Amino acid sequence: MSTLLLKLLLILPLLSSVQAMVMQPIVTHTTTHRICISLMGLTCVIAFTLTAMLLNMDQTHMEATVFYWLDNVPIRVYVDVLTATMLCVVSFVSLLVHIYSVGYMKDDLGYQRFFSLVSLFTFMMLTLVCADNFLQLFFGWEGVGVVSYLLIGFWHQKDSAANASLKAFLVNRLGDFGLICGTAIIVSHSGDLNFNSINQALPLIEQHSSWILFGQQIPGIELVAFCMFMGAMAKSAQIPLHVWLPDSMEGPTPISALIHAATMVTAGIYMIARLSILFESAPHVQSIILILGSVGALSLGLVAVVQTDIKRVVAYSTLSQLGYMAAATGVSAYDLAIFHLTTHAAFKALLFLGCGSVIIALHHEQNIEKMGGLATRLPITYVCFLIGSLSLVALPPLSGFFSKDLILMAVAHSHAPLASSASWLLSTSAVVTALYSFRLLALVFHGHNSSHTHTIKEPGLMVTLPLIILAVPSVALGYWLNRMDFLGQLNAVIFLTPSHLQARQQFLADFREPSQVLLHAFEGPILWLVIITASLTVIRYHQGSRFIPTNSRLIAMIHMVLVNKFGFDRLYQSLTATVLCLARCASRLLDQLLIDRIAVESISRLLREQSKSTSSQLSGQLFDYLRYTIYLVSSAILVMFLIRVLLF
Repeated sequence: MSTLLLKLLLILPLLSSVQAMVMQPIVTHTTTHRICISLMGLTCVIAFTLTAMLLNMDQTHMEATVFYWLDNVPIRVYVDVLTATMLCVVSFVSLLVHIYSVGYMKDDLGYQRFFSLVSLFTFMMLTLVCADNFLQLFFGWEGVGVVSYLLIGFWHQKDSAANASLKAFLVNRLGDFGLICGTAIIVSHSGDLNFNSINQALPLIEQHSSWILFGQQIPGIELVAFCMFMGAMAKSAQIPLHVWLPDSMEGPTPISALIHAATMVTAGIYMIARLSILFESAPHVQSIILILGSVGALSLGLVAVVQTDIKRVVAYSTLSQLGYMAAATGVSAYDLAIFHLTTHAAFKALLFLGCGSVIIALHHEQNIEKMGGLATRLPITYVCFLIGSLSLVALPPLSGFFSKDLILMAVAHSHAPLASSASWLLSTSAVVTALYSFRLLALVFHGHNSSHTHTIKEPGLMVTLPLIILAVPSVALGYWLNRMDFLGQLNAVIFLTPSHLQARQQFLADFREPSQVLLHAFEGPILWLVIITASLTVIRYHQGSRFIPTNSRLIAMIHMVLVNKFGFDRLYQSLTATVLCLARCASRLLDQLLIDRIAVESISRLLREQSKSTSSQLSGQLFDYLRYTIYLVSSAILVMFLIRVLLF
């Protein structure tokens, strides 16, 4: 029975995608979305059923071979607690996005194509998280990249959407280069594609591989771990490869919830946790991950404070929360990274879908400075958005509180290098989160805006129902998982060095009960700073104030830096322009001058001159041809005679 369910887990989303695309000309929109929602509903039920079966078994995993690629590489569905967590997150959010899309995309000309791509994305993501070997991981990894490119550029007739999809594709290719290099080194030393082969590969890499970079000798394991992290850096939008995610908001809002809140952007965090044995052997790379995650959490949260597009505020919030997850893996708290990934999927999908509800109600207006007073006009959306925001801010006892607060405590209690600096950055980021979250709430739902008309109303059941459903895990999921010893079960399948394992066990013993986490939070200053910041922000923006005051030169300078997103986009544009300039110079020097003019044109000119000279000698008279023949034969005889005389 379990084998059949494991296979259906991948077959059903693929079948949903194929039927939506193939049957497009002959079935109605209603038939398409009914079939897709039904198949995704079955997939979600199977995912939760397999999770329940796994938790009630003595074994640590279940697996089923789907087929063999090239007769010797098995393509399997492998499910342990880590995979089961991702299966539940991906299938549940995907199901709600399918339902939500019925209302959001109802008037779009690409309705059936959209459902096909969303189902295909779900299939690729499930393939990725069910992998037990590098080949299947890479297939799913590239698959979600390609489908996300198609979904971000879904409205390809808009230049901004086409450019955003291209930007996402190119940035992810940079990360994929590192992933390919790291995978190649591991496979070349182990001779096997299975994840378990890392156990055999690591001693060989450590013994035989070292690299010289900038005059410094780098251990092979550190290089391999950094290469793999490059893939995670791009996919999970870590600094400095984060620039694609805010621009990806050009796609339809349901895609923002599916790809950029719950699934694709968390693939990198999942990959780090899955390959924990590799990263545990590379402490320097862990330090890099810790610092990049902490810096990203704070800096990109600050950028969210000055954004005026409702979806971009939430997008930069996603970048900030991904920084928390990365920082957790940097101190070997992989379980907490997955814990925050799970709770974040619920409340961030809720926020994105809430943004979509507001956008529909305001006839696709996205500028928050033109909004206000929507709390009474959109009561369901407001309550759900408020729940998502409170969970994002990590106010107890909502879901986001338990996962985020545990990360803050884990980093603060860590003995890793630079952990104290990272703890300060993450704590400051928690306060900044309250600032941009309540600024968004105040500007969109409170105050007054005379430009509103009486036509503003809730979009409909297909839009509001997923919001209501997502509000439940946004409130209770963190508390429930904490009570269910979710972290202990994750640590059973994640590799930790003995010292890190002992530290994690002690940490979990200290904060096993939700009451212990609550007590620690109320005793510390961070929660109170968050509450004070949230209160001051509501007071500041409640009456309709739109802008951060810029009468001070310092504040104006900071504001400009944040509006320019710390200059990352300009930097990459300059680098791209430089590369294009060098390419044009190389084209003119090598292609046009060296190859075309010197090589091709010179040879052709020489041949033309020679042909003219030869043609002038060819008169067509038999006597002339006979004379040339006598000359050639005589010359040949003379040359042979001279050679004979000189040599012999």
